[in-house]
Amino acid sequence: MPKGQVLTGQPPIVGDEGGSTFLTRDAYLYGDTLDDFGSRMEEGFCFRLDIQSASFDEQILLGSGVTNGTAFRIRLNADGVPHRVEMMLRDDDGKVLAGYADTSASRAKRLVCTADPRSNLLAFFELQPWVDDNLQIHYTKQDEPIRFSNLVHPFIMGGWNLDGQRKGRYVGRMENVARYNQCTEHQRHKNPVLSLALVFTNLSGGKLSKSSSHCILLSDTYSRSCFIV
Repeated sequence: MPKGQVLTGQPPIVGDEGGSTFLTRDAYLYGDTLDDFGSRMEEGFCFRLDIQSASFDEQILLGSGVTNGTAFRIRLNADGVPHRVEMMLRDDDGKVLAGYADTSASRAKRLVCTADPRSNLLAFFELQPWVDDNLQIHYTKQDEPIRFSNLVHPFIMGGWNLDGQRKGRYVGRMENVARYNQCTEHQRHKNPVLSLALVFTNLSGGKLSKSSSHCILLSDTYSRSCFIV
């Protein structure tokens, strides 16, 4: 559900199909608690999104959580560094897994952010032909969080929902935002983090398709949730 001035019907961000949504400074998209996503974060998950920010200020793309409990958040231009993307997970014991990567100077980006708490690892990918898609990650916390619970407050895009209050903002366009979780045990054994992003880098295999609602759909190997933006 949109809050504030949300401009739909904008041009696509990456490629020439679909369309995007522009979020103004006070606008955000208000979702739900994503069913059992919170309690299953231990299994690993992956967010895929197209973005084109209109600001170099620190921005929060999405997230939800409670202070000193289960929470996740993805930031852009983290700590005031342009093009830096950061992801943070926190469990009910206050243990944190957080890290960042520096993306390309292009404002228009197709990003994949993955987390595997069981392996205490994160990974970031920028899926554009002119960049190295597997970005170098720098960890700021690796406390091995593992005891997560379901989200208490609804998920927000264009900021994040901390203790029931929107914090931060995102100014710019978004498109094709989707969440995937739980790779198979065989894939996890082969490569715990890269297995979560395998589908994005193997486009020729037919596992990635786009629906008319601008929502990315994944093969049945993975659990999925899609956000229409």
